[in-house]
Amino acid sequence: MHDLLVHIQENYLKNTNQPIFITENGVVVEEEFIKDSNNDHKRIDFVRKHLEAIQQAIEEGANVIRYFYWAIIDDFEWGGGYLAKFGLTLSLIHISEPTRPLYISYAVFCLKKK
Repeated sequence: MHDLLVHIQENYLKNTNQPIFITENGVVVEEEFIKDSNNDHKRIDFVRKHLEAIQQAIEEGANVIRYFYWAIIDDFEWGGGYLAKFGLTLSLIHISEPTRPLYISYAVFCLKKK
């Protein structure tokens, strides 16, 4: 992420005031890895590493002004239904298994101090 942002700034946006927006950045996590919020390490690491890389690129001159994570909650995807887990929190409704326990992800806590 860092190298790409610096490359874009230096090769395409040099001497301009054009901003960089990062949209729909996220990671899919297979459900078996996140049966509870304490096992959401893959998503937490992904978000933390990307935000650190963006911060470093900004410090080196990349004009990143927006970052949009995909997505705040899990949703229905046409290719896989509700199987893909990529939201910062898990879906509060599980259509195919309405009686299963609900688990909340703590991916948003990746911003806490190490």
